[in-house]
Amino acid sequence: MCLKAVAVTGGSSFIGKHLIKRLVSEGFDVCILVHEREFKWPGIKSIKGDLITGLGLDELIAGREAVIHVAGCFVQPRHEIFKINVTGTFNLLEKCAEYEIERVVFSSGVALCGEPPGRAWQEDDIPRPNTVYGLSKFLAEKII
Repeated sequence: MCLKAVAVTGGSSFIGKHLIKRLVSEGFDVCILVHEREFKWPGIKSIKGDLITGLGLDELIAGREAVIHVAGCFVQPRHEIFKINVTGTFNLLEKCAEYEIERVVFSSGVALCGEPPGRAWQEDDIPRPNTVYGLSKFLAEKII
């Protein structure tokens, strides 16, 4: 099966912009969720919404075959980091389940690992987050 209709959260971020550029170049129909910033890019549908309140998630996900979740927050007050990274991920996944989205890609981060072990990280290393952001990404992974 060739996926063509994809929803992206965090599309206006650094990683998100590069991701959607690639998706569009590969012929995907891309729809992104934007929180505050106006985002205009030819061929991209942007939905103003909010992962915490769920605003815009129906419009973002309806008719999509996959969701790529790269939205995240690391510079807000602690409670906002948790709301966006944990509650927002939960809300998005609930909506994906409602729309029977079978493919969800989640962008986590090395911050959930904690201090480097003195060698390259390995997939079976035990996470030891030592920052609020790292803990929020760890919890988001547990939700998934």
